[in-house]
Amino acid sequence: MDRLKQILQEGVVSILGFVRSTKEAYDGANRFARMRLLILALFVVDVLVVVIFMGSIGSRDIEITVFFKKSFPSNMLVVRNESGETMEKVRFTLDDRYVLTVPKLEPGLRGFEVNREFIDAQELSPGDEYEPRIVVVETDGEKMTLDVSIDPGS
Repeated sequence: MDRLKQILQEGVVSILGFVRSTKEAYDGANRFARMRLLILALFVVDVLVVVIFMGSIGSRDIEITVFFKKSFPSNMLVVRNESGETMEKVRFTLDDRYVLTVPKLEPGLRGFEVNREFIDAQELSPGDEYEPRIVVVETDGEKMTLDVSIDPGS
């Protein structure tokens, strides 16, 4: 613990010495050198703002891939949870009409029967010829709209 404290103190002293020597060099420099230092300082501030901004927006929390597979006896909506974590209370909405809510979505692949599991407001299931185009995935206050692609294996 004492070693860490000593390293931190030496680091602070070193940074303060660097700032002091830079200020002295700036005070004794001509206007072009000052302009170069000003441009460099603005560049550093710009880079820091970009890094902070990119860190604040992060990446998308919902890591899901969705595709449609025509099959027998029922058409399937195949969902791949790529987040590595179990998602709780996931709601899928197909084309703003048919809805399915699952209590858990484990990482990996999972198929849902479109003709049997999804229902609309009148509690009707889609017909055999129905092919979804857009799915809205909602979980934990996050919402993501995805285009439904055709089975990549076909």
